Amino acid sequence: AFVARLTIIQNPDRFKMDRQLMQDDVRELIRLCVERLTEKDSPRLETLKMQVAFDGAFAGQKETMVKQRDEHSKMISLLERDLANMKVESAKDVASFDSMFREMVRISCLRARQDPNNEVVQREASAALESVLPKTNLMTFAKLPFGEKRDRLQDLSNYVLGIRLFNMFLGRGGSGLGVAPQEAWDSFS
Repeated sequence: AFVARLTIIQNPDRFKMDRQLMQDDVRELIRLCVERLTEKDSPRLETLKMQVAFDGAFAGQKETMVKQRDEHSKMISLLERDLANMKVESAKDVASFDSMFREMVRISCLRARQDPNNEVVQREASAALESVLPKTNLMTFAKLPFGEKRDRLQDLSNYVLGIRLFNMFLGRGGSGLGVAPQEAWDSFS
């Protein structure tokens, strides 16, 4: 299939994409594909074989990763919706503000693909969030319309992650945050 697709793309004058292939076109396509697949000592064919092997080896893994990403996004979206729907009765409702703040920390951790139950991660995320949105300003957040709350939650999560990454590079935190290029290099070595 890959060779056929490549052959069609490389011969746009012979194989028109806007019409169905006729019997002669199909025969010609088969001939060109067989010719290409039986080439001896062909770097093009070896590259093609490697591409097909790569695609075949990682097709299932890609599907799994996409499914995991979608499930993760759905879970975060549900948590954000619940948080955006939280109501605070008055400025003196400390329990609701604490609950709201804990959920914000939880969402920030999950967005960074971190364990929200890890105490060190929680403490760092909480401190970062507190520096961006002090608890005294939660009433302002609570009064925002639903859509704006969700947008602010995404922004806050990004700020928290940025602060934690900055602290990690200063050597003062960033527990559990990996450095992708370094991890890749370490796993390669």
